[in-house]
Amino acid sequence: MEKNNPGTDRYDAGKQNLRESSFDIDSGSYIDLDEMLISVQKDPLNPVRVPFPQANDLDKILDVVVSFNENRKTSEQISKHLKFHGRQGDYYANAAVYLGLLARDQYSVGSFVLTGLGKEIKRCPIRICRTRILFVQLLKKPVFRSTLILLRDYDYDVSKISKDDIAHIIMENYMGYSLTTSKRRASTVINWMNWACHNFKFKS
Repeated sequence: MEKNNPGTDRYDAGKQNLRESSFDIDSGSYIDLDEMLISVQKDPLNPVRVPFPQANDLDKILDVVVSFNENRKTSEQISKHLKFHGRQGDYYANAAVYLGLLARDQYSVGSFVLTGLGKEIKRCPIRICRTRILFVQLLKKPVFRSTLILLRDYDYDVSKISKDDIAHIIMENYMGYSLTTSKRRASTVINWMNWACHNFKFKS
C-alpha cells in the first residue's frame, strides 16, 4: 500500500485559492501587482527548518519539479540529471521546498516528494501556466513580497534595488541573519526579481 506523505498534500487545501488568485494574471503575461497583493495572502511565517534560498535560477527550480520522479528524488540524483555542480542539487531542492513545490520525504531520509502544488506544476501543459503558479508562490513569501513592492516603487527597474535594501528586508524576517549573510542571500532575491521582470509585464 502506498504511504500517504503529509508533505504531498500540504498545499492541496489552498489550490482553489491559487486558481482564483491566478485570474489576476491575464491570459498572457500581464500582471496587476496591486490587485494581486490584495488577492494573494502572505504566508504568516517562513517555512520551518528550510534555509533561505541560495538558488539563483527559478527556471532550474521548475526543471527540478517538472523532471522529478522516483529516480530523481534525492539531491544527488537531481544534481546528476540536471548536471548541477557541488551542492547545487541541495540548494535547488531546498529552494523548491521553500516555495512549496517539494517536501522532505518523512519515510526516506535524504529524499524529497512532490507537494500537491508540485504535482500541479508537472501537469501544466505550457510554460506560462508554471510561471504563473511560481509567481504566486513568490508573492506569498514575506521577503519576496516586500521586495516586489519595492520593485514596484522603483518602476520595475531591478537595477535600482541595492543589496543593502534587500539585506534589511531579509534581516527583518530572519532575525538570526547577520548583515553579511543577508547581503550574500540578496543575490538570489535580485535574480528572482529579474526573472519576474523577464517573464511578466507589470501594470505601471
